[in-house]
Amino acid sequence: MNKLISIIVPAYNVENYIDNCIISVLQQTYKDWELIVINDGSSDMTASIVDKYAEEYKNILVLHQPNLGVSSARNNGIDMAHGDYFLFLDADDWLEEDMLETMMSEGQCSDMIVCGVNNCFKEDDGTITAIPRKIWDKQHSFSTDNVYLDVFCKTATLWNKLISRHAINSIRFDPEMTYGEDAHFLAMVLPNIQNCFILPRSLYNYLKVREGNVVSSRIDERSLQFLDNTVKTYHFLSSVGKGKYGVFRVKSAVHEVLSKIEDLDDDSCRPYIRKCSYALRQISFRDLISFIFDSKIQKSVSKRLFILLLTYCPKFATKLRRKKINRNDE
Repeated sequence: MNKLISIIVPAYNVENYIDNCIISVLQQTYKDWELIVINDGSSDMTASIVDKYAEEYKNILVLHQPNLGVSSARNNGIDMAHGDYFLFLDADDWLEEDMLETMMSEGQCSDMIVCGVNNCFKEDDGTITAIPRKIWDKQHSFSTDNVYLDVFCKTATLWNKLISRHAINSIRFDPEMTYGEDAHFLAMVLPNIQNCFILPRSLYNYLKVREGNVVSSRIDERSLQFLDNTVKTYHFLSSVGKGKYGVFRVKSAVHEVLSKIEDLDDDSCRPYIRKCSYALRQISFRDLISFIFDSKIQKSVSKRLFILLLTYCPKFATKLRRKKINRNDE
């Protein structure tokens, strides 16, 4: 008997996308799945669309809740699920039709099975351009016993991963987290992963930009929340002896936030620069040194040393980084 996969989809005001998402599940060549859609208080036609599918297909379940956020929606989905494996699918994304079958057949019942991702862009004429994301140096499938290096530092999202029920166990999303909740949940699950199988082939399609998406190129209050949540993730990883991988996550988050600042001398940007510096100063010196001397996490010596400058002189470090980017663009 095949393993049952519980696919959990939080849905909030995604009337233009949810059909494509659900259809990609229905078209899977692997048939042992249940789809759990959590309508998170949508004010558009999302609720009626998902109800239509639930009426037609017995393995599609729908829960309607007030707008409590993605973490609460996923927690309710986990509690409803019956599967041996969990897949957290975003409502505006979609799966290649053989994704589940390929992952289950090649994954060899691993605690976690990870696949590659296509970055998808919608053109003006409505067509979709899919660009495979290069995540691993290896382009063939492989097993790993270092999920922190080969998974967390490479792809800290959840949606391209099958995770076993026993690995998740009683772990739940922090309902207070809206941004960075994927990485935090993944960090808590990783200590339970005994074996992991990675398929570099791009089987998950991630819609890179859509109207209403929480991911934004503008800097705002969400950037501050993102940094705070990333620091929480670092502290958890440090508590289980994996702090150097948490350093990598904080460094990446700081770079992401600073890259959104157009004018470093703009007074309105100072709170974000201070928050970046604060986030980096939460890192213990031991973990920072461990990160700097680990060439597997970050191969470039200059990039590893740059974090020291970024920690104590973030504004100056960011100016240097911007000059380098400008030179590369010339």
